[in-house]
Amino acid sequence: MTLRIFRLLKAMIADKLLTLNQEGKITSDPVRAVLDTGLPEEAVRNGKYIPGWVQDVIETESPDGNNPRLRAALNLAERVLPTRWSEDSPGRCARLQTFYALWDIAEDANSLSKKPRSAYQLSHEQKAVSLGLDRRSVAAARPLGPEAEAGWASA
Repeated sequence: MTLRIFRLLKAMIADKLLTLNQEGKITSDPVRAVLDTGLPEEAVRNGKYIPGWVQDVIETESPDGNNPRLRAALNLAERVLPTRWSEDSPGRCARLQTFYALWDIAEDANSLSKKPRSAYQLSHEQKAVSLGLDRRSVAAARPLGPEAEAGWASA
C-alpha cells in the first residue's frame, strides 16, 4: 500500500508541476524541458500537456504486469520528479533525498488509512522537501508564490 501511495503522491506532484509550469504560474527550466520534449502522445492535446493525465493513469491503471500506459505515466513522473537512483547516477544524493521524503510521507498517509477516514494534507514544509528544497530555505521563503500555493491546495 505504501508503494501505491508513494506513486500517487509523486504523480500528483509531477502533474501539478507540469500544469503550473505550462500555465506560467511557476518557472522551472527542467519541467519546461519535459513539456517541450517527449511527452507521451496520449498525454498531449492540441500540443499541450493534458492536466491530470499522470495522476489519472497512475490512479486507474492496474499495477500488475507490463502495462505500457502505466509505464509511460511513471516515466513521465520520474522525469519531472526524479527518485530513481543507482550507485553512480548523477544527482544521486538529491534523488535519494526526494525518494525518502516522499516515502516518509507515503508511510504516514498509509498509517492514517488504518484509522477512521480522514484527509491527509501535506504541510508547506513537506511539499518543499518533497521537491528537494533545503529545509532552511523553506522557513525563509515561500518558493512557489501565492498562485502556485493556491494550486497546491486543489491537489
